[in-house]
Amino acid sequence: MKKQTLLDLWCARLPSGAEREVRFLPSRRWRMDVAYRAEKVAVEVHGGVWSQGRHTRGAGFLADREKMNEAQLHGWLVLEVGYEQITNGQADAWLLRALSLRKQERECRCHAPSESGPSVALASTELLVTTPHDEENNAP
Repeated sequence: MKKQTLLDLWCARLPSGAEREVRFLPSRRWRMDVAYRAEKVAVEVHGGVWSQGRHTRGAGFLADREKMNEAQLHGWLVLEVGYEQITNGQADAWLLRALSLRKQERECRCHAPSESGPSVALASTELLVTTPHDEENNAP
């Protein structure tokens, strides 16, 4: 079976709301293979993972990182899958979990970080992550 046909069949059985080839950032030409706009959940299907395809070689790999990082910085939850994960059902499980998480976030609306959660700060080029436990032990 052709990869595109497999992707078409998979999309036909996804939960309602799935769209194909969705531009998620108007200023760029990037498109997500499958997306749920309202939930900001997307799926990128990477082919050629065993044959040194575009997604696994230098420039293509780096371009994909740029796209995925920008999507995340704009609030998208992006699942990256291979065709094998579509055929074995793993992509379905991840997608259902992602949609469920977004639904819970909408219902809860508790996006503010908790006082006991970890804090993150950039210091020069290092990423410093501290937990409340660390802060208690380092208090003067």
